[in-house]
Amino acid sequence: MSKVNSAKTTMALGLALGLIGSGSIALAETVNYPQTSKTTSSSSSTVVTSKSSSTTAGATTSSTKSTTASTTSSSDLVALQGPTQLVHNGTGWKENPCYINIKQGQEVLPLTLTVSNGVNGAAKVAGLRITLNGRKLANETYFRGSDKFSIDMSGLLSTGDTQMVIQTFGPNGAAISWVLTTGKIKVSDIKPEAGGAGDKMTITGKNLPKQVSAYKLFVGSQPATIKSVTDKQIEFIVPSGLTGDKQTVTLYIAGVKCDPLYFKTKSAPVITGVDMLEAPPSSPITVSGKGFSTKASENTVQVGGATCQITSCSATQITAIIPESIQCPQRDIPVTVKTNGVDAKGNVTMSVTMRTIRGGEGFGFQN
Repeated sequence: MSKVNSAKTTMALGLALGLIGSGSIALAETVNYPQTSKTTSSSSSTVVTSKSSSTTAGATTSSTKSTTASTTSSSDLVALQGPTQLVHNGTGWKENPCYINIKQGQEVLPLTLTVSNGVNGAAKVAGLRITLNGRKLANETYFRGSDKFSIDMSGLLSTGDTQMVIQTFGPNGAAISWVLTTGKIKVSDIKPEAGGAGDKMTITGKNLPKQVSAYKLFVGSQPATIKSVTDKQIEFIVPSGLTGDKQTVTLYIAGVKCDPLYFKTKSAPVITGVDMLEAPPSSPITVSGKGFSTKASENTVQVGGATCQITSCSATQITAIIPESIQCPQRDIPVTVKTNGVDAKGNVTMSVTMRTIRGGEGFGFQN
């Protein structure tokens, strides 16, 4: 078996989701790749930890389909494993068994295997055969006159160890290296700035995984339901049971914890009184308090569970009409307000009486 040397790599393992520009959040991880004359890497889309590879005995051969990947800058990539350098010893074919290891959740990510020839000033191998779990993955023709090629590994790897065997042929001391990468995720912000239970919130970003299974999301300590994801957005529903004015959103992508995002809890309005202790249907009432919306459509007033028509409103008062259809008489029934879907605090009651027939009014009968 040939000797395997780990290539030097610099990785900022802080997985620092640091603030960039106007509040954007991006995973920062640096990987120094071996310098070669040409770079071809896969555009991919996610963020995870990096880990150096180790080689272990085991070998198989067969065939499988592989494709070369499109070009992108290495600064947009995150190394999940490697770079790992393999040095060819002797003049015949040498077998270098190793394992690719990915963590749970990473199997759904866009993954790229990049192989470089003649690294760190060493001679180049003339022959190359790579198999994955016994299936053919690549050979020396994939270099196509370059010192580097990339293969799309998306969907080819499972959680844990996957056996890869690399066979090399060439002059003694020739060296190659391989690295498994994925794209760097950027999570920028969360909108709207305020939300309450049942509201839909949207996290925007770049290079996000498109599978819901790649995510876990919590608001405070409450798990949140993720409704949909794209490569640019994550939509989730604010859970119930939240307390406090500011909520922390904790997002896990492919098992990796991102730096927290925040939104404000919609402030609960307060109802302090109503101007009528009792009134018949179709009568106007004025509810007093604070924290109401100045837009009638964002407030709801109910008397005994019957929704009233709002005729005017301010931050401290709402005038509404008791519906004609309300059952009466009813005594000491609740008057409630919702503003932006948030129930008002406070307990206020009133009575709905039978409508009084005043002098001059008739029942509408005709002789």
